[in-house]
Amino acid sequence: ERVTSLLTVDNPPATLRWLTDQFSLGAKFFVAILGSMIKVHLEFFAVVNLVYVAIASALLYQGYRTVTNQRLKTQTLIVIWGIRGAIGLYVVAFILPALGVVDIGPTLKSIITILSLFVGAGSTVYAIVRYQFLDIRLIVRQSLVYTVTSAALVGVYILVINQLGKITKNLFGRDVAPVVDVAFVIVALIFFQPAMTYMDNLIKRFFIRDRSDFRNIAEQFSRNLATIFDLDLLKRNVGKVLREHMLVENVWFCLREGGADSLDLTSESETLSESVVVSVSDPLIGQLAHHQKPVEVDEIGMEAVGKSACWELLVERECRLIVPLNDSKRTLGFVALTRKASGYNYNYEDITTLSILGNQLVTAVTNAWLYQESLEKQRLEEEMALARQIQKDLLPRCLPSDRHLEFAAFTEPARHVGGDYYDFLSPEEEKIGVVVADASGKGMPAALLVSQLQATLRSEVRNRKGLADMVFDANYLIATSTSPEKFVTLFYGELDKRTLKFTYCNAGHNYPVVVRSDGSTVCLETGGLLVGAFANATYQSDTFQLRPGDLVFFYTDGLNEAHNSKEEEFGERRLIDLIRSNRHLPASAITDMVVSEVRSFAEGAPAEDDMTAIVMKVNDVRLGTSI
Repeated sequence: ERVTSLLTVDNPPATLRWLTDQFSLGAKFFVAILGSMIKVHLEFFAVVNLVYVAIASALLYQGYRTVTNQRLKTQTLIVIWGIRGAIGLYVVAFILPALGVVDIGPTLKSIITILSLFVGAGSTVYAIVRYQFLDIRLIVRQSLVYTVTSAALVGVYILVINQLGKITKNLFGRDVAPVVDVAFVIVALIFFQPAMTYMDNLIKRFFIRDRSDFRNIAEQFSRNLATIFDLDLLKRNVGKVLREHMLVENVWFCLREGGADSLDLTSESETLSESVVVSVSDPLIGQLAHHQKPVEVDEIGMEAVGKSACWELLVERECRLIVPLNDSKRTLGFVALTRKASGYNYNYEDITTLSILGNQLVTAVTNAWLYQESLEKQRLEEEMALARQIQKDLLPRCLPSDRHLEFAAFTEPARHVGGDYYDFLSPEEEKIGVVVADASGKGMPAALLVSQLQATLRSEVRNRKGLADMVFDANYLIATSTSPEKFVTLFYGELDKRTLKFTYCNAGHNYPVVVRSDGSTVCLETGGLLVGAFANATYQSDTFQLRPGDLVFFYTDGLNEAHNSKEEEFGERRLIDLIRSNRHLPASAITDMVVSEVRSFAEGAPAEDDMTAIVMKVNDVRLGTSI
């Protein structure tokens, strides 16, 4: 319309009127065509923008679905809804009016436009400030701090140099001022960087101490690790810290299980659960022993000698960085990180943070192992205490009582449980069976073998077989159910209380000693090989006549084989002489005296083997006392 008005000639001469009218008509026609084209263009452009809006929304949603990190999903969702809101307002303000769907005035259009910009930018700002979206918050704030610091120093420089220039001009004139300016610039350049660094650190201390600061991450991580002694919980917490604060997509842990010869490669990802066993001899593990700081996977792969299955697994899982976990003696394992969800590479602060976390994680893993070992030790001690009580319950609760006989017994294992065993059986009403046995080895294996022997003997006694046959059956059962290195020395004897005849069979056990009332001694030797070594071994029995005043001493090798600090052995001869010289004492006093002498000889050293002693004295009924 403006162009037409400019081309219109008012009151043209009569000779030119026809020409001007034709020109004006042509201009109006041209302007009409151009206006139509502009209107079509605007409406078509609005349609194109509408298509762009639809495509952008679809792409945003598709991208959101590919995000696996939960924290990043929250950040992204906030930004997506903000952008959707901004685009929606933009459609209302520009596209719909251009298509003739709605008609809004310029003022409302401006308000909607400002609101659109506020919603779109505001959602991104909120995601950055509230959830550290894409690591931008720390970068922006550090950049801002650096800018403020630089501006402050430059401002001070300008202020000082201007004032100094005025002062020198007033004092020395215009000629001296340039020299002073140059000198000040030189001094400022010398002190600018130290002052800049000091101010930067000072401002950071007040404004950038948040969860994204690597020092705060390390401090928080350290506090959490101090109370975690479970390896699975430890890995979950470390994975959570790395995913939330560094936006690592996935974290892989490869740790030893205590003293195992293999490592377990596992992922604590929210969407991935996998476990692979890695040999401790893998070349990658050997290479990591030479690294104390985080290292790139590609760099390790180039250095590794030989084919590494573990390195190939890491490459297959797109791991970018490895944090080795080395103590002073060995490699405990490593932590492997995939790329960051933000798309940024690992920077210097990330490497520093991971180095600190790696050192703390070594301590935490070691503490977790020690804690698990202490729990296992406590559990074993409880089980051993229970086993000791069970073994104690297997021993006879009371000694045989008879007016002809006096008994005393003592047993003490070198460990919680032992391989010594004694028992008193009742094959018949007028007989007393005496059992003394010593299983090979110590501790739980020996105790289990003894329990098997006890069950076998009690079963055989009920069958009322001869002593030799009974020991033969026990030997066959134990030999066929255990390995050849598991064996038992056994002495079993039956005393007829009426006739004082003592029938016995000695299967490789220490010879019981019979001390007569006159001081003479006899050893009960007849029997055969030890029980459990040879399945077809044969045994013999013998009968010995006891008399009033006799004493029979049964024992295991824990007594006679006790050593002192000079590696001298207590010995059978010293043991027999000790019993002979004290045969007049009561049975219980003899056992106490023997045990006391052996311990005194060993000079308080821990017992090397289980100790068992049984004393059986035959009373002189006519005098009513034992001789």
